[in-house]
Amino acid sequence: MEKIIFKKISEFAQKHIGDINSFICVYGSYASGNHSVLSDLDIFIAAEKHEPYFFDVFKSFLLDIHERYGLNTDDEVPYENKIIVSYQDVLRAVQLKPFTLNSRKSLVVPPVEKTKEFLSSDGVRWRLILNALTSPHVCLYGNHVAYEDFVRQAESAIVKLARSLCSDNVLDETQLLESLLASNRGHEGENYLGYKRERESVVKHLKDIIERHI
Repeated sequence: MEKIIFKKISEFAQKHIGDINSFICVYGSYASGNHSVLSDLDIFIAAEKHEPYFFDVFKSFLLDIHERYGLNTDDEVPYENKIIVSYQDVLRAVQLKPFTLNSRKSLVVPPVEKTKEFLSSDGVRWRLILNALTSPHVCLYGNHVAYEDFVRQAESAIVKLARSLCSDNVLDETQLLESLLASNRGHEGENYLGYKRERESVVKHLKDIIERHI
């Protein structure tokens, strides 16, 4: 069914986006092949700029796709904070702006809070973008040159984050991977950086990134 959905997305893009400097990224279970009847469609459009009205057009299209094909919807993170992002948002993500520095100048991952304020924040949007570009994903349409450049930056950034999270400048691949899968307090998945340990394709994707950058 994903082929049909991807085709509908491409047709939408050709009609409504055209040659606007942008790209469409599908991530999550429909990109990794782990989708089920309980899955929703994780997707964002990254654009250099867009008209305000376009959000309503894209949201309406996505809701129609979910209803037509019986997909679950997930608006825990509001649509306003995740389905259309700017190139500046992508830059903030790959610059690791969602994270803070401690007194030792090491990066710290702020805890996830299931509050309206937190889930609507810039930080959550940037974390979603970084996770999407460093997990299995599909670029369905748009400026592939810009997209590929952002992916390269995202991959370098996530390894930089892993190194900072590990003590004593660890270079062991297993430890670097573990630092991205779970916090030192045991938080994982959506309660941490969004990478799900039980998704083999996600773990393999992260391992491949780490191997290429150490």
